[in-house]
Amino acid sequence: MILTVCSLFRDSTRYLDRYFAQVSSIYPLESTRFVFVEGDSTDSTYQRLLKWRDGPFKANTQVIKHDQHIPYYGSVVHPKRLSCLAELANIALDAIPEETDYILWVESDLIFESDLVRHLLLLSGGKHAVAPYIITQKTRQFYDIWAFRKDGVQFNPHKPYIHGESHLFDVDSAGSVLLVPARFRSCRFKTENAIIGWCENLKEEGCSIKAARDVVVWHPA
Repeated sequence: MILTVCSLFRDSTRYLDRYFAQVSSIYPLESTRFVFVEGDSTDSTYQRLLKWRDGPFKANTQVIKHDQHIPYYGSVVHPKRLSCLAELANIALDAIPEETDYILWVESDLIFESDLVRHLLLLSGGKHAVAPYIITQKTRQFYDIWAFRKDGVQFNPHKPYIHGESHLFDVDSAGSVLLVPARFRSCRFKTENAIIGWCENLKEEGCSIKAARDVVVWHPA
């Protein structure tokens, strides 16, 4: 079974060592593919990605440079930022190798354990897209309060993050990490709402979106 990891990068040198260590240990390397899209960095992110690719991972890694020449919007919800994220994300999705069985969408600054994929695969069963909870490392708040939605309601930063949550439950959309069966590879991020639009498209194609309460990924904020 082949897993393809997709991530976007901009001015990422401060956490690249951590990212490389994490993604190289979450799944057997001979069965892992990597698609990295970098754009508009002012540091050495692109060169670092190329150096990592040209090591032992060359046969399984694509590094794509796509500059958009736009300001850095950070984590704000801004129409231009969402449009740019959608463009970059769809470039990554278009580059996924044909032999892929699962796509792991993961934001490049997150902190996660080596058993992340194992847990998500067990919960997916090949039928669902599954997202872990994203919790801020310093404040222990729910991070993805914009993207995570259930029955049209956004998650709260404080417990209970959403009413009626169980171990694994349906959501409208998720955020920073999502494991998706590759048979839904034709689904795309939408210009107006980025990953929320991807989740909408997945559901339109018959892929349910599940949130896994007991699987946690940390955001460094």
